[in-house]
Amino acid sequence: RGIPAQPILNGYCGNYEVVFELICVIVITSSDIEFLAVRLPLKGQPSPPNAVWPHPQQMTASNDVLYIRPHDLKIDSNIRSCDIIAKAIQRYEPIFFPPKLA
Repeated sequence: RGIPAQPILNGYCGNYEVVFELICVIVITSSDIEFLAVRLPLKGQPSPPNAVWPHPQQMTASNDVLYIRPHDLKIDSNIRSCDIIAKAIQRYEPIFFPPKLA
């Protein structure tokens, strides 16, 4: 689209559900509200520093250290037509499931 990734509908892409089984996501991100044109300002709030993107419907933050066991982790979504969710899954899968060294 040529438009920087920004929150849609206040950070949600419709009514979606992403399934994370036994997961700890630590993603450092930052986003700013930018304008397509002066007459077309984007609605919404800037994401807070170090926010997970896309925004989950529910999130609990803590300082606990959690370990991810790749064989017990599943990343899935019930919406295939949402490019924000599809790109997030593509972005996170190599992090959670790195290639094995031969």
